[in-house]
Amino acid sequence: DFTIFRPSVIFGDPRGLTEFATQLTNDMIRTPFPAIDFRSGWSPGSPSVQMSPVHVRDVADAFAAALADKQSIGKTYSLGGPEALTWNTIIRRLADIVDRKKLLLPMPIPLMKIAAAALDWLPAFPVTRDQLTMLAEGNVAPAAELRSLIARDVAPFAAENLAYLRR
Repeated sequence: DFTIFRPSVIFGDPRGLTEFATQLTNDMIRTPFPAIDFRSGWSPGSPSVQMSPVHVRDVADAFAAALADKQSIGKTYSLGGPEALTWNTIIRRLADIVDRKKLLLPMPIPLMKIAAAALDWLPAFPVTRDQLTMLAEGNVAPAAELRSLIARDVAPFAAENLAYLRR
């Protein structure tokens, strides 16, 4: 018997380790450099990458609910938070939470892929080619499926659930 879970990016207090929001805060928000706003195409007006961050507690509750429900056997669940957020919005929310002003530099993913092909072996290069491929595909999942599985509202990617970043 199996049940498959496909969560969007997971956030939540990592208790001293690193997860999505902690890594972005450390690598893009707290640095003196502009943050990158990943764009899907070449033109300046190309849309920013989108994700629906999902709280770790909601993902854990989904696992527990599926274990208790035989109807979940053989199903695949896409787990997403209550909002589809652009990369730009995610970066701005994180910056607000840690009280930082951040300049965002629009960056076309195709251009970053070219740079990554030559430079992603360097430890300081911000992303790998595989990460860029995943960003370009987007990572949005509607919250309705998760909400029905855990029988409650899902946690938003908001200050009350990201307060751990202030430590």
